[in-house]
Amino acid sequence: MPIIRHFLGWDTPFLTQVADFLLKTEFRESGASNRFRSHPHDLSSLFVVTPGRRFRRRLLELLTEKASSDWIPPRFAGLGDLLDRATSADKNAASDTLALLCRLAALRRMERDTLAPLFPYPPERDDLAGWYSLARDLATLDAELAAAGLTVEDVLAKISETSNERRTAQWKTVCRIRNVYLALLEKNGLRDRHQLRIEAIEKGRCAIHGTLLLAGTVDAPPLVSRLLRVLAETRPVHVLLPAPESEKDRFDDTGRFLPAKWESAIPPYEKIAIETVGSPAEQAYAVIRTIAEKENFSCERLTVGVGDEALVPEVQRRLCVHNLRGHWAGGLPISRTSPFRLLAALREFAARPRLSSLLPLLRHPVFEDFVRRKIEVPSVLVPLERFLQETLLTGTPDSWPENEATAAVQKILPRAKDILPSDCSQEEPLSERMKAIAEMLRRLYEEKSFHRYGPAALEAASLESLASRIKTVAALPENLSRNLATTLDEALGLLSASFEGESLPEPSASQEVEILGWLEVPYDDADEIIVLGFNEGSIPSAPPSQPLLPDSLRTRLGLPDRRHRFARDLLYLTLLAHGHKLRLVSGRFDREGNPLLPSRLLLRGSAEKKAERILQFFHRDADTTAPPLIDHQERNSWTIPLPIKTLALKKISMTDFRTFLACPYRFYLAKLLPEPIAPEDPRELDSRLFGTVLHSVLAKFGSEKTKRDSTNAEEIEEFLVSALEKEMTKRFSAARSPAIRIQQEVIRKRLASFAAFQAEQVRLGWRISQVEMDCSLRFPAFPSLPLVGRIDRVDLGPDGEVRILDYKAFEKKENVERCHKRNDEWIDLQLPLYRAAYLEKTKNDGKDLSVGFVCLTKEGTYLSTAQNWNNESYVSALEVAQECIKKILDRAFWPPGTPPYRDDPYRNICLENYPFRSEILERLRNEGSSME
Repeated sequence: MPIIRHFLGWDTPFLTQVADFLLKTEFRESGASNRFRSHPHDLSSLFVVTPGRRFRRRLLELLTEKASSDWIPPRFAGLGDLLDRATSADKNAASDTLALLCRLAALRRMERDTLAPLFPYPPERDDLAGWYSLARDLATLDAELAAAGLTVEDVLAKISETSNERRTAQWKTVCRIRNVYLALLEKNGLRDRHQLRIEAIEKGRCAIHGTLLLAGTVDAPPLVSRLLRVLAETRPVHVLLPAPESEKDRFDDTGRFLPAKWESAIPPYEKIAIETVGSPAEQAYAVIRTIAEKENFSCERLTVGVGDEALVPEVQRRLCVHNLRGHWAGGLPISRTSPFRLLAALREFAARPRLSSLLPLLRHPVFEDFVRRKIEVPSVLVPLERFLQETLLTGTPDSWPENEATAAVQKILPRAKDILPSDCSQEEPLSERMKAIAEMLRRLYEEKSFHRYGPAALEAASLESLASRIKTVAALPENLSRNLATTLDEALGLLSASFEGESLPEPSASQEVEILGWLEVPYDDADEIIVLGFNEGSIPSAPPSQPLLPDSLRTRLGLPDRRHRFARDLLYLTLLAHGHKLRLVSGRFDREGNPLLPSRLLLRGSAEKKAERILQFFHRDADTTAPPLIDHQERNSWTIPLPIKTLALKKISMTDFRTFLACPYRFYLAKLLPEPIAPEDPRELDSRLFGTVLHSVLAKFGSEKTKRDSTNAEEIEEFLVSALEKEMTKRFSAARSPAIRIQQEVIRKRLASFAAFQAEQVRLGWRISQVEMDCSLRFPAFPSLPLVGRIDRVDLGPDGEVRILDYKAFEKKENVERCHKRNDEWIDLQLPLYRAAYLEKTKNDGKDLSVGFVCLTKEGTYLSTAQNWNNESYVSALEVAQECIKKILDRAFWPPGTPPYRDDPYRNICLENYPFRSEILERLRNEGSSME
């Protein structure tokens, strides 16, 4: 009997028409149960095939809305499920995972010379993830050929007709690999799924229970058409098409569209709103403008289509700012879920179990919690990061310096290693490795509970996927498992690679704007659709990256080629234009600022209309610039957190006034919060640690009386270099990184110039009197808050003069007065406070007392003293200090200022360089600048 085609038209959304068709038309076979034969909405005898899961889910929702409360749903399937069930290919076929591992084993068995025509530079033998990637590429190639009813032998025969020796050699290699792969499957009592499908269809061994109905499968692969013709010999096959009867000649007898008929079609452009904007942000903003035009907006009435998936985050962020949510039907890449991030960190640690790989692992909350329970401390990560910031340790623990801090850290490393198997660096059968990974995950997650709904739903789904895949691989046949013996880190890499390209459906909620890919949006049932990324390379899509199948060969083999994709997208555009209110948005630039081209789909029709659309694309005057992602309105949740009233200081360092004068809020963040911000993964000395090392070496020198009074620069330099090496070994171990060794050389050069400077000072009669002199200062008005400091160096002159000096590691020459005052305003109080504390401690009258810097710069060492400060200057500095203390005691840390220095870890918290920062500060000021 013939395949029955039903043309439903395209003036209303196709999904709605399919639901109405199923409910109004009776599809009951004579053998249906008497119980349901008279039921008005009994669809149980139907086997409905749809082009995708989203189509299937939405059709089920529509049927539930339209049918009676006791309706009976049909059986749903995708095109792949139809092929497996009709041909019974799912009974004896190897699972996708097992088939890929067999291909991997087949590849590794081949000699490198045999693989050379196809893979000139194959992975190393132990790189299972690399081999898996090649196996997946071959599996994708095989699947595409099988969808057209072809095998690699068919392609080789077609290639052999040409004189392309290189291409022929490549396909001969593909054939050899496939033969080894099939032999491995057979050895383990399995068959290739695609081979089973083709054989069953060729021999007519196909059957399906119930009435078969296909909806919207206009782009089904040729193998499905061959299957439908076989099935139609024994039972009714119905195909629902999204087009009117007048278009019947543009579809074949199985409902597949005919590219040659559709590539000349002209969509109804008069029904389409066409818009061109600049950046991806402006494309996303076009969605907001579309929503703003509605008086009573409903999420169900608008769907966003994207030609480029990179636009999805832009749309979601823009919707979020306007209190809306965007649900991406493509789902979340499984590699971005928490368990897979843990797998990646575990792999690095298993390969190199040391401090550098431990930190990223401890940043995962599940693993940090595991180690924290082992050593019974409230926190592991914060002290470890702080320790690493101070020591920058590399290498293994046996090369670390022995001190209390390293001893504490060495307690963490063994506890972290405890999660790894003892033989993780040895090669073991892959199935055994999977069992070990399963045990690791069990121990890490044994105290965590998950719910299928709520915030942890994705993590639970990710773990379920992992458990299923691990179980499959752990059950490998013994001989295949031994053939794939590997280390733990390679097994982890292989497990992660097996999920590449897979996604998890994100849970949807009410009041969400649906975001669909271009191939799904034509079948959506929303009233209005806006399609973003309507550019060449996205719609129509660029050719698939498959060097073995260039477009010319695709055409000869009957595989989807450029013409096929162009004709298909013309069909989809026509469907959208007829059945929906449609807006197409093209961008002129991508995220990197590269220019884009308009889609060829817009260049149809008369020459005048083509020219009009081209001019519109390149005419920029009408562009609407998207506002910044975060605006300054009250609905904006981005803000600067106000200080907390309860926090207080017990003392103030004299060097901290510089921070307070620049920005009281940063002073609060740095000095009052319990956990200061630490940079991630420090790999070299920052400016603070660089100065600390330099100060420590100079302090040792100043304590050596026989050395500090020397006039021999070479002798001084020799001592300083030796002290530097000891200090570096003490702090950073002997196994220092190249970056730290370079910085050590920079310090050495500065110490060499200091040696010449110091020898000259001694010849001039100056002697170092004290180094690292602790001092303190209390103001009578504020006795509860002492000021503390440490003077680097006090010198005595030939005539009894005294000078207080502070070491500075500047990059270039600086003036001590300019470092303390700008525009006659104090910006730093360090040296005036040092002077006041010294006078109080020594009872000096200050007449012959001066202050200054010893500046160790890359250009040399020089002395800078305050020449223009008088007693009034010092008095004014102390007055400013008292004003600051009063504000600190009053907790007046608001509003944030703008510090004059670049090295600012708090710039993001303070919204530096944010365009609406002043408006946010004003709003917060109106809410109350005092701490709540």
